[in-house]
Amino acid sequence: MSDDAVTPVPRAPAWRRLTASGLRLAALCAAAYALPADDAESTDAQAAGTGRHAFLDALAVAYRGDADAARATALATVPADAPHRATCESIDVADLLALTGADVGTVEVGVQLDWDPWADDGGEFVSAAQHRAYRTDPSRIYGTSDWIVTAPDGAVTVIDFKGSERNDPAREHAQLAFYALAVARARGLATIGVALVYVHEDGHLYADRAHLDEWDLSAAAARLLDTWVRVTAARAEVDAGRPVGTSTGGHCARCPAMASCPSMVSLVRELATNPPAAETLPSLSDEAAGEAWVKLAMVKAVVDRMDAALRQRAMRAGLPLPDGRRLMPCDTTRRTVDARRALPVLRELVGDRAESVVEQSVPSTAVDSLASEVAKASGEKIKAVKTRVWDALRAAGAVRDSTYPVLRVRKAGAGSDDADA
Repeated sequence: MSDDAVTPVPRAPAWRRLTASGLRLAALCAAAYALPADDAESTDAQAAGTGRHAFLDALAVAYRGDADAARATALATVPADAPHRATCESIDVADLLALTGADVGTVEVGVQLDWDPWADDGGEFVSAAQHRAYRTDPSRIYGTSDWIVTAPDGAVTVIDFKGSERNDPAREHAQLAFYALAVARARGLATIGVALVYVHEDGHLYADRAHLDEWDLSAAAARLLDTWVRVTAARAEVDAGRPVGTSTGGHCARCPAMASCPSMVSLVRELATNPPAAETLPSLSDEAAGEAWVKLAMVKAVVDRMDAALRQRAMRAGLPLPDGRRLMPCDTTRRTVDARRALPVLRELVGDRAESVVEQSVPSTAVDSLASEVAKASGEKIKAVKTRVWDALRAAGAVRDSTYPVLRVRKAGAGSDDADA
């Protein structure tokens, strides 16, 4: 077949589309949205976060002045065995509504927004029926807000829900800045409120709020435009086959282009071909050891991503191995033993020694969940009921508390958990 007979097929961009949730990563490393992206893999944590967001959205839609009725309606949408159900049950709905202003204001849920970085122009609102089914205008950035709350006096606040992991402050948060700009420009607002509402696993709520005026919005627009320009330039470099600069750090763990990142590939190749000897680690200075710790975290993230991709590929049809064998998917049986029923049988075999080998325990999350149910039924505060339940269990000798050291990344000079980076 001659070349003339070949009809070229337009090549779809290999990079991940830049949306509101990726703006912070793009600001740190433009190459993350210019290099070829990996296949998107949904983690358990992401699935739980999506489930919590769906519950909160259902709550806002159902609220008609009765917090308990809205809670019941929203919980009916959460599967009984969902990992995030305990968190949803633990949320004090009245506190959540008061914290966000939704108890007296009007809430818009899952509104789709777009914004033109060059024109600083907020696009029209799109029906949320097609969640994240954004239009394809390459000159605009798209995103879906969680809640937009309009107070009785007309003041507007854009709210984004987060889990326990602390983010950038609300005033400096890139994703919130996008939502604020899109809403303010589309509605002709000179000022707008923004809030990050953290929903911890035990239902505890914390809000980080800020008020953005015209100067703040203009500064946010300039920051996001700078990010957009650098991503566009990086994409041009990649398309032209030229090397593109990358920035490595803790943000690499969430990079959509990790597997194609030159820095990550070089790091893995270096460790695979010239791994450091364990005996050399004690001789490192504190600064060098800290740098090694950061690199190790990045390597672990790359290895985990590669492992997941290879496992998924092997589960489909298997993979040939260098020694001639083949990695194949095989069925296996997972065996569990009911401790309550097994203990009498084992006692007959080994006597009282059975007590020492059979571990009988109740997960702390199950205790918290039961305490939350009691609180909702009695109308008491969840925290008060949990404290009473745990005190009673300790008094009965049913709780074994143990303390162990953990490593946390903290800002220089920080002295409390609230300062965790």
